[in-house]
Parts: sequence; structure tokens; C-alpha cells
Amino acid sequence: MRHVTGLAAIVLVLGLFAATVHAGETIVLGGKDAWAGVRLVGFNPYGDKKSFYSVPLKYADWATINVHSRGSEARQGAEEGTDLIRFDLTKLAKDAKIKEAKLVFPITASAGKTNALQVFEVLVPWSDKVDWKTTDGQQAWQVEGCHGEKDKKKVADLAIPDQKYDSKAPTELSADVTGLVKAWAAGAAANSGIKFEMTGGYVHFAMKGFRLEITLE
Repeated sequence: MRHVTGLAAIVLVLGLFAATVHAGETIVLGGKDAWAGVRLVGFNPYGDKKSFYSVPLKYADWATINVHSRGSEARQGAEEGTDLIRFDLTKLAKDAKIKEAKLVFPITASAGKTNALQVFEVLVPWSDKVDWKTTDGQQAWQVEGCHGEKDKKKVADLAIPDQKYDSKAPTELSADVTGLVKAWAAGAAANSGIKFEMTGGYVHFAMKGFRLEITLE
């Protein structure tokens, strides 16, 4: 099985649009029609490709997203990168009353006894010309790969249990991002996305089943 490998962090960007929704409804955003993205490559040990470029990131049922603690991929001779993912929120009205919002991760593999998957808000706007070094082809990140204190702010920690995981029957874990999604929906915070990092070791989760769930009041 092929994998989406060498992810130091992952960024999700959600566009907010007006639409009709109902009280108590849970909007589920997942699968190939829910998001699209781009991978920013900071280090690539394979073939003749140069570092610091970007390539389209597309959903695939067979693929996993692998989040490693920063630098662990490079030490192992694998690719280091950051994924930017855009979710389609056309079903969510700008004035929607949100009760809960959570990211659901179908875990297929992990290593380390005290690992935590950290969710960060991205604080810096970026364009479709974003790459490992810049937000728009010109403006530099504070630290490459969106790793600076002015680039991100932590919004959640998700403990990863030390246990065996089955790629054929993933274990679902979730992180609460209610406050952030509420702020985006209300226009109280600029929607520049989310990224993931690991405190140690790594975690793999399936693209199939990875989703954002938004429950309305």
C-alpha cells in the first residue's frame, strides 16, 4: 500500500459560505469531494527533485496521512513536508449557530508511549502560491514550514493511546475545534487554516474517514 509520507505538519483551510442548514444537524465533511490541497516540500531525498517546492495533494481511499515529530522524517532519510487542505463548507451558513466542531482521525498506526497530536491554528494568510519558505511566493514564514510562533497557535491536544492499530479497521479519535470554527464562522478570526504536529514519534491516519464534523444548535 502506498502512503502519503513525511508529513511534519498538516494545515487545513476552511472557506465559509452561506447556505441553508437546520437546528441539530451534523454537517460531515470528508472524502474526495470535501477537500483539496497542496503539499509543500521542505526536504526530498528521492530522485532528482529539488527541495522547497510544492505539488498538488489529492484524496485517495488507499492513502494515509503521516504526521511525524519535526525532524524525525529527515533523520530517517524521508521527505519532510507540510500539507495545506481546503474543506468545502458550502453547507454552513455564516450565521449558523455551532454547538460543536471536531476533527475525526481514523488512526492506522502510531509509535511512542507519550505521543500527542497537536492541532494549531495558522495565523498567517497564504495563497495558492504558498511553498515551504513563503506564504505566497514572496512573503516568508517566520520559520520555514509554518513553524514559528507568529505562524501558528495551538488550539488542541489529542493524546494517542499506546496500543496496536489496524490499518484495515482504524481506531477513530477526535479533537475538539469548536471555538476556532465558531470564530471563523462569525468572522471573529481570519480563516487561515489548521496544521498538525506530533510531540514525539508519529501517527498515521487514513484519508478515508478523516473528516470535520460540525453540529448545529
